[in-house]
Amino acid sequence: MKNKLAYLGFLGFIGFGGLIGGKANLFSFLPFLIFFSYINVIPDELFWENVKNSAFYAFVVQTIISVIALTISTIITDTNLIVGVLIGGLSLNYGIGIFIFALSLSYYEHREKKGKAE
Repeated sequence: MKNKLAYLGFLGFIGFGGLIGGKANLFSFLPFLIFFSYINVIPDELFWENVKNSAFYAFVVQTIISVIALTISTIITDTNLIVGVLIGGLSLNYGIGIFIFALSLSYYEHREKKGKAE
């Protein structure tokens, strides 16, 4: 593999365990499959800059979701519901963060290809 970022695609196979075993929390691993598209991409400075920008956006979104989940769990008084909110919030946080990272990286790559075509 030319690009080591493509190795993250193997984590997507954990998401298939959620499909087979019926564990909804494992579905958040499915967005990792997108990283297999970077197998033949030769990483340059612009690519790594795009990775950094995408990671920043994913971090911001994950921070916002964490604050919302912790705020909701602080307001709720039922212990079982608190655990459910925290586990669901963590799964949602993880899945959406990876999805935002992959989506923004794809956007930057598309914008770069569009700029090369012009």
